[in-house]
Amino acid sequence: MLTADRPLFARWPKLQAKLACEMLADLPTPVRTLEKLHPNAWVKCDDMSHSEYGGNKVRKLEFILPGLQERKIRHVITIGGVGSNSGVAVALLCKRYGMACTILVFHQPASETVEKNHALMRSCGARLVYVKTAVAAGLLYYLNTARLKKDTLFLWAGCSTTEAVFAYVNAMMELQEQVNAGLCPLPASIYVAVGSCSTVAGLTLGCALLNLPVTIKGVRVAPSHAGWIPACTDSIIKKQMKAALMLLSQAYPEYSGFPLPATHLLQDYFGEGYGVETAAGARAMHIAKQRAGLSLEPTYTAKAFAAFLDGLDQNSQATLFWNTHAGAVHSE
Repeated sequence: MLTADRPLFARWPKLQAKLACEMLADLPTPVRTLEKLHPNAWVKCDDMSHSEYGGNKVRKLEFILPGLQERKIRHVITIGGVGSNSGVAVALLCKRYGMACTILVFHQPASETVEKNHALMRSCGARLVYVKTAVAAGLLYYLNTARLKKDTLFLWAGCSTTEAVFAYVNAMMELQEQVNAGLCPLPASIYVAVGSCSTVAGLTLGCALLNLPVTIKGVRVAPSHAGWIPACTDSIIKKQMKAALMLLSQAYPEYSGFPLPATHLLQDYFGEGYGVETAAGARAMHIAKQRAGLSLEPTYTAKAFAAFLDGLDQNSQATLFWNTHAGAVHSE
């Protein structure tokens, strides 16, 4: 299994005994200036992370797949909205590697992206189980008799696992290499959409481990709680970072006392609900298209870009938008 050219393993080679990578993503993703928008604006283009289906999920899945192969998993069950990006990514992965895929899907407002993703999940052969609410889908996810089957894996929404956190520690190291190569300045702040939390957890932990003076500003785009259960909160981000640090400290005991970094989860851009378009998000999508050449969508990246635009007005230093939109060309 190939792992050598991911910067994570170059820095911590003994971590390969705990973690593997299948090299699914087309890395490094480009970083480019958005000078037509603002002289301090930059973007990290994870929408170009794969030729078939980009976004942040392929980075995560290349760290998750080796565990599926080792355990001889034949069926993956995951959860998401009816237009879930992670649902599409998992369905494509399962189709490619000959695994069955079941997706527990709950309602979200209709949009062009939602309709396209829903069709993609079906075209990949995924079995879609329709559940009215996210809470009901969560109960079906946890109270599921298929958990008794050894060849079945339950993968949480957004492909969020401890391995997924390391995918974005690796991504932060990738950006550091691009900074060192002179491709962009070190940003003072990075804005990224936050749903299931592992992307922002990895970036935040990565900055701390690398001792980079960068503030990761996560923009909450999902409900903070599913019923009474925390889902998109600072506590969940910290829990995911703690789990990743525990794994790292098994290979490198000197990290056992490493302090958890502070989290910065912005709450003001979520709006009235998951997938519900906001006025600020709609404005941000228009500006992104017209002045930055970026195609975003209303559920995640438009809301994050709205926060990014506000941050540009408040900051005189380089500021980066981490584009996690799954906007690549999909497979037929």
